[in-house]
Amino acid sequence: MKHLLLRGLIFGCPFDLETSECPFKNIRNFSPEKRVEWIDELNENQKKSLIRYHKKCLIFREKMRIS
Repeated sequence: MKHLLLRGLIFGCPFDLETSECPFKNIRNFSPEKRVEWIDELNENQKKSLIRYHKKCLIFREKMRIS
């Protein structure tokens, strides 16, 4: 599941426009092949950290949209 979520995030933000702090922002400028290589080279802790960041960002942005 982690791997699929990360692969989706390297191709786009669920909010269409990522924040300036988004750890995926620069990666999305890579070619599709390089993006997948980048994900594949991450260790489990790095993957978990990216997913945690994404979840926190998603919750925060969703709350801001509702307010």
